[in-house]
Amino acid sequence: MKIKDLSGKNVYILGYGREGQAMVQALEEYAPDAHITIGDQNTDLSQEKYEVQLGDRWLSDLDRFDVIIKSPGIPPQEAFETCALKITNSTQIFLDSIDPEAIVIGVTGSKGKSTMSSLIAHILTEAGRDVQLVGNIGEASIGFLKESNKNKIFVHELSSFQLLHISRSPQIAVLTSFFPEHLDYHGDLESYKDAKKNITRFQK
Repeated sequence: MKIKDLSGKNVYILGYGREGQAMVQALEEYAPDAHITIGDQNTDLSQEKYEVQLGDRWLSDLDRFDVIIKSPGIPPQEAFETCALKITNSTQIFLDSIDPEAIVIGVTGSKGKSTMSSLIAHILTEAGRDVQLVGNIGEASIGFLKESNKNKIFVHELSSFQLLHISRSPQIAVLTSFFPEHLDYHGDLESYKDAKKNITRFQK
């Protein structure tokens, strides 16, 4: 789903941390007619510009939204079962929205992905390429749509949380390691492995 396709839609930003805030800023620029609602467990969240659902209400009335953009740190919930097809994340929207000639090198792994991402970005920068390091290691990738062009290389660190809801893979995928991690989030090893597989599942 390209970000411009969200204009005019009822969009629920679920989780208003770093990625949620970056997603709202991107929507304001690229889908200014989107109807934004923000949901978060934090009842002290200060937000006067948009409607909010906070605390116990953050998972209420999900069926009224066209699209639910979930922050990766929010684990699967029973409330998501009836609206699973509406759920996406900012990583998916980034991959769908960038210049199709830009290259994304996705890096994941149970351990070592931050080091590997930094190393790849450093090598490419030293080689004179136009590189941006994004994702789990630093700033949310959705904040860099404006920098997307045919010469750009995005080195994107991808956690299993970010990979869970994507249906587009980076052109180049790097897997550093795999062993049981985050099973409290994914539920079991097979679900964790299945999320990791999305880094290559949709490649050509």
